[in-house]
Amino acid sequence: PSNAGTKHLVQASIPSTPESLTAIVASSSQINLNCGAVPLPPNASSAAYSVEEVSLTSTTIASGITATNYEVTGLNPNTSYSFAVVAVDAGGSSSESTTTSITTQSAPAGACHVTYNVQSATPGVNNGLTVSFNVSYTGSNAVTTAFYLNGALCQ
Repeated sequence: PSNAGTKHLVQASIPSTPESLTAIVASSSQINLNCGAVPLPPNASSAAYSVEEVSLTSTTIASGITATNYEVTGLNPNTSYSFAVVAVDAGGSSSESTTTSITTQSAPAGACHVTYNVQSATPGVNNGLTVSFNVSYTGSNAVTTAFYLNGALCQ
């Protein structure tokens, strides 16, 4: 029998697990991650990486990254974080890399660090946005805070 005209489905393989994940503290709010490049599996034309913050569960904080390095920003000062990386291609996702844990630097004396969370976005209520703020100050002087939206003081 002839195989002429027979089509074979070629499925992409799942990528290898990223190795050699390292983390370097860049500041009180930034950690730089780097991992070794994952070789492309057969029939894969490209691969990307996802960065996960690992605590009790893994939370993807960035995906579709094509470089082997990533800057995690907006972190809290003097806080411990754990990260892992996953390689992703058309065949699926690899296992998580080995987890690396690192602590951000303390905030400089007298520094003010503001973090915010968008709690909800409901059209027609408070212009559609509800935000919570956490302000921490490491100085010894009294601090007054004021919040502005589009240049207008929020009261």
